[in-house]
Amino acid sequence: MKIAYIADPYSIHNAKWINLIAEKENVFLYTYPHKKEDSPISENVNTIEILPKTYPLLNIIKREKVLQNIRQHIKTNNIQILHSMYAIPFSFWGDELKIVPHIITTRGSDVLVEYAQNFQNPKTLREHYIYPAFRKKVKKAFNNARFITSTSQKQQAFIKQFINDSTKLKLIRTGVNTSLFNNDIDRKKSHIIYSARGLKSIYNIDIIIDAFKLLLEQEETKKYQLVLASYPYDEEYYNFIKEKINQLNIGEKIKILPKLSNKEMIQQYYKSDMVVMVPSSDGTPVSGIEAMLSKTPLIMGNIDYDSDLFNKDTTWKTDSISSESIIKSMLEIISSKPKTISSKLKLANEVALKNANLESSIADIYKLYKQVLRETAE
Repeated sequence: MKIAYIADPYSIHNAKWINLIAEKENVFLYTYPHKKEDSPISENVNTIEILPKTYPLLNIIKREKVLQNIRQHIKTNNIQILHSMYAIPFSFWGDELKIVPHIITTRGSDVLVEYAQNFQNPKTLREHYIYPAFRKKVKKAFNNARFITSTSQKQQAFIKQFINDSTKLKLIRTGVNTSLFNNDIDRKKSHIIYSARGLKSIYNIDIIIDAFKLLLEQEETKKYQLVLASYPYDEEYYNFIKEKINQLNIGEKIKILPKLSNKEMIQQYYKSDMVVMVPSSDGTPVSGIEAMLSKTPLIMGNIDYDSDLFNKDTTWKTDSISSESIIKSMLEIISSKPKTISSKLKLANEVALKNANLESSIADIYKLYKQVLRETAE
């Protein structure tokens, strides 16, 4: 097979699929100029820096020049399938090429935040002009695509509202390499609470900090430490969080991690007594799956997660995204009997292994590729 991906070269989620498929197939990546040493994309992938950093919606001449260059590359290299990872803007390029079958993968924020929220709520005069055009492009790309894979049922339900053929929708979760998790590790209580999402406002890290401040006010929980993942981050929100920590005078109890390697990140799960994540919107969070695979208690917000994975039997769901609700879940974990905790964590681990392992995800992607090639041959 000869497959070309259109994707962000820095995304570890993209790299999981692309790198594994590149071990067996001839794989290309169309992307923007970037530092290859900072990218998780394998050397087995033929990386073509052919896209501009920003999609040129208003510059038709520039856009057409890029498309001509990609078309020429596709013809020269006999590319059979185009696969856009993340809908906005990568699916626009895939759709406009109109040269080989096109598959789109949505990850959550692209359709549930960028399309469903941002594109529906323009704030500036420029956004009032360009956002309707972007919405139109998303609908067009999705309706023209041969398949659309999504990482959660919630994404699928949203996409069904604006496509003509829902049979092209496929649920394929990002998947986690389960072999990296070793549950034979003998763990001792570390009094660490791990916030596993980045420093962006959608992840409500400020509310987690408020909950942690309440936790510290109780004598029996003063020994706890809050560890914050820093990546991905928004600089303005990052600075807001640092200022909030200073204002609450709890800097010695909160640690902000640098960007971690995959191995370091897994070690952090094992070091932690619990993981907490309460985003305003979400798909199927890989960090949530990783917590379950490491058998670390997982606190999640009350948004509409896929119930086959995240439910009351596998996680500690909050009543709301509030500091009061979060601390309630924290205290429930802290006060629960070890036997109660371990049985719930065992079930969570089994559910994650069954429903979100990388090997199954890659097998499902291969099925789609083979179906597309059969249809093309016919």
